[in-house]
Amino acid sequence: MKIPRLFPVVLCAALFAQDKVAPNRFVPKDAQLVARIGAPAQWQQKFGGTKVARLLQGQALAPLVGKMTEAFEQGLEEAKKEGKIAPELLDGLVKSYAGDLVAAVHVDLEDLATAMAEERAPRFAMIWSMSPDGKYDLAALAEGVQKVAEDKGGELRDMTVGEHKLRCDASGDVQVTLPAMVDGHLVVLIGTDLEQSAAKLLAAEDRSDLDLQAGPLFVHLRADALIDGLMAGIEKQFQAEMQDAPFDPVQLLRDLGLGCLSSLDVSLAPDGEHVLMTLAIGTKADDHGLFGAFLIDQGPPKLLHCVPPACETFSSSPMDLGAIYRTVTRIWDGLGEMLPMSRNDAEAAFAEATKVRLKEDLLDHLGTELLVLVDVTSQFEELGAAVAAGDEPDFSAMLSGYCFGISLQNGKAFGESLETMLRARGLHAARKTEDYQGSKVHRLRLAAVLEVEYTVADDLLLLAFGSGESGRQNLRGVLDARASGSKALPEAVQKRLQGMPEGHNGVSVTPMASMLQSMARFAKKLGEREPMPEEAQMVFDALGAVAEDMKRLGIGDMVGVSFTSKTGMRAVTRW
Repeated sequence: MKIPRLFPVVLCAALFAQDKVAPNRFVPKDAQLVARIGAPAQWQQKFGGTKVARLLQGQALAPLVGKMTEAFEQGLEEAKKEGKIAPELLDGLVKSYAGDLVAAVHVDLEDLATAMAEERAPRFAMIWSMSPDGKYDLAALAEGVQKVAEDKGGELRDMTVGEHKLRCDASGDVQVTLPAMVDGHLVVLIGTDLEQSAAKLLAAEDRSDLDLQAGPLFVHLRADALIDGLMAGIEKQFQAEMQDAPFDPVQLLRDLGLGCLSSLDVSLAPDGEHVLMTLAIGTKADDHGLFGAFLIDQGPPKLLHCVPPACETFSSSPMDLGAIYRTVTRIWDGLGEMLPMSRNDAEAAFAEATKVRLKEDLLDHLGTELLVLVDVTSQFEELGAAVAAGDEPDFSAMLSGYCFGISLQNGKAFGESLETMLRARGLHAARKTEDYQGSKVHRLRLAAVLEVEYTVADDLLLLAFGSGESGRQNLRGVLDARASGSKALPEAVQKRLQGMPEGHNGVSVTPMASMLQSMARFAKKLGEREPMPEEAQMVFDALGAVAEDMKRLGIGDMVGVSFTSKTGMRAVTRW
């Protein structure tokens, strides 16, 4: 697609803001993608009191922030030297303007299938609007950008849209209007056929009723419309070019669950001294495919009370492994003769080899909660030791430090089936077993590559991977917690969840500070083996100091909670 030469100029002019009085004024009802972005000054105003802002202003990041600021200031000074736009307008745009930008995009889904077949972009229409903040002169900015565009030349022509007179660059497949003032806002239109779409973009009626959440960043995507259009395009190509193919690619995508997605929302906003990011995925109520593994409507996590006191990285979340099995079987049956063996034959072969049935004797006994514990520090230490020794880290080292807990509906039946399977394959002969807190803890090596330690404890299956000690310690830490008989959340878990939304059914904690410290030590090992570029060395040198600042400020951990149901998921992360 040929893009007009003036597109970068217009895009940069529209890069900062939207509409405080009527956020949806320039959002058509049929827009499939909507984004609201605050100007730089607004980010400073709203996030200036957060601990993340203090971290960015600290001494540890001063060299990196200084270099970035210097590069930006140099670019700004170069723009001023051209003299096309008043220096005070450029300074104000990046330093004091506190408005918003709203971008709304509509893609012609009826043209999407044809566009895919013709290997071109589909017809689309986009509008950018900058809101007034009561201080910055948007009209002067629009006039300045218009002069720059006219000096650069191009196929500029006039366009009348109702009462509005616009200048349009039509030198490429995409048309772009120069910035114009409409209802006090600076507006730019971009599209493949603005003669047809401009009036709808600027109209005051048929506006979206989407709740454009206040905050420096909000993005909404109507995934269902775009996915349906994409699948229609794939199906059209399939019918035209692959009629004799042994499977239907659209059905495969639907079996995977892609067709269940309906919307995606992302927002970023301050929460007192913290930064809060929210991700919401809306889904249809059926045909979840692989997404069904976590789209579960259940109560709060039950396995969090098993988290060992010393564990820094942990999560407990809904997880239905049966949904993965059902998706695989559906796809397998759909592929039919493409595969060397039918699903029924494969399951029969599994049962013959292991003396247990995969679904009835194993998967049906699993619960719907997954606990993950990991020692990130030990992982980086093992990788660093391998690098220092000149070795390549093996697969086992990648999993070292991980301990997984899977809830069980019937631990006794699952344990018996697992024991039958291991004995059928002769894996029991070389394993080592010890008694710990009333449970049998087994250790064995799989395929002479991966070492695993496991135990089946009533309603919980525990697995620790790798030859390191951290995963094993976490496994025993879980057994210690269970043996104590306490159902209360450990103090370390309660502390991290303070201030988080209630009613969640998933929790995750990521120790950002510890991870950065581990990365710094690992980078040092790499540097001892082979010198790295100066810029990269500067970044890694700063990691340890940044981690210390994080801990001092009380943002060493990133905490998240999730809410899942049959109709979607919402994840809230606070840092």
